[in-house]
Amino acid sequence: MGHILTADNMRTRLRAEVAFLARKGPASLGASIMPGLVTYAIIVYLTYASGATSAGEYRLVLSIFAVAALFSLSETGKVVVRAVALDDKEALTSVILGRIGFAVVLASLAGICAFAFGLPSVMAGQAVGQVHIALLALGLTHGVFDSWLAVLQGRGAFGRSFIFAVLKYGSSLLAFTLLLLAGFSLASSALVQLGMMTLFNIICFFGLVVPRLKLPSTRAEASAMVKRTEPREGFVLSLANFLPGSMEHVDKFVVGAVFGLEALGLYTLCLSTARLLDNGLKPSLYIYYRRFASSLPTGKVLWLAGIAFTALGVVCTLIFIWLTANIPALAKFRGGEFIAAAVFLSYGVAMADSIYSQAYAIYPGTRSYHLLYANVASCVAVFACYLPFSLLPTAVALVAFALSQGFRHAATLLMLVALRRRQLHSAGQP
Repeated sequence: MGHILTADNMRTRLRAEVAFLARKGPASLGASIMPGLVTYAIIVYLTYASGATSAGEYRLVLSIFAVAALFSLSETGKVVVRAVALDDKEALTSVILGRIGFAVVLASLAGICAFAFGLPSVMAGQAVGQVHIALLALGLTHGVFDSWLAVLQGRGAFGRSFIFAVLKYGSSLLAFTLLLLAGFSLASSALVQLGMMTLFNIICFFGLVVPRLKLPSTRAEASAMVKRTEPREGFVLSLANFLPGSMEHVDKFVVGAVFGLEALGLYTLCLSTARLLDNGLKPSLYIYYRRFASSLPTGKVLWLAGIAFTALGVVCTLIFIWLTANIPALAKFRGGEFIAAAVFLSYGVAMADSIYSQAYAIYPGTRSYHLLYANVASCVAVFACYLPFSLLPTAVALVAFALSQGFRHAATLLMLVALRRRQLHSAGQP
């Protein structure tokens, strides 16, 4: 009888999981895939309309913007999700104010250093320098005000997340396209696109985040808020994510500098094609963020995810190679089949790492500095490979750069599992 009840409970739980995924999954997937879909559409358009060099130039612009956003303590969003899920307004307020304060201090120090070294006068007549400064400022500002998305995730409002994502990225894509067709430069069009995205973040921040804050009204409350651990936890998580986050772009900088913008265009085109599905599926885990606040995924879940998505990657590899070889319209992709295959075949380990790393950041029973250790070690190992990769023939080097991301995911996952086991063992738990 016990076995029957257990089987019934398992079936009931499975039905509940399927219903939850069907109810929340499509909106979460749509919202998470939107940024990558817009970027991919622009890269494909530029490749066919202007050539791989233009696609490479646009990818560099986005990478500078994205790296700047990492300095805004981007991983504090995990702490925000947990605070909203637990309805802890004091924690939410301390994290948000800490993030804004850090960005203000960082921007002030950057401005002081820039003036001290006379950079404004040096770059006054250089359009490239002015674009870089604008990209850095926009990236930092965009990151500081993106907490509204974490608030919606913590509340489970994935339908609204999808609607806002469509508005944000759809309007910025429209502006970019119209400016480019009107004859404006690629850099100017991209700056307006990113500026509109940043403005959207600011508006949503004041509409969705500020009303939920509980600002201190007395000196004692302010002192207690300063002493809270959540801002420091967000800082450690962001520091832990800085290297893996930047590694998503460092390879583009290296490829562009060593092999040229045309090679970067092909690398970006095939890499973006392969990662379009991957980048959408990993953030779709947002629907489980509330659950990660109370439990970690089991080893069985990680194995199942790894096997299932590896199988998906094999299927995608075969389809992509066949399409590229047999459809003349995809001639621009030829020469990059193995770049895409390297990413497709790493789907499984990338998904398993994403599940465990995100849960590790949110679950209160883990140690956030474990993420820092694991990410630093895996990223340093991958970065050390970039120099020998740069000495390889172009075609081989591009595949090696694409493979390095799968290796990084595997190394990070293995180290986190080992650190978690050591933590439990030291606490006398099985």
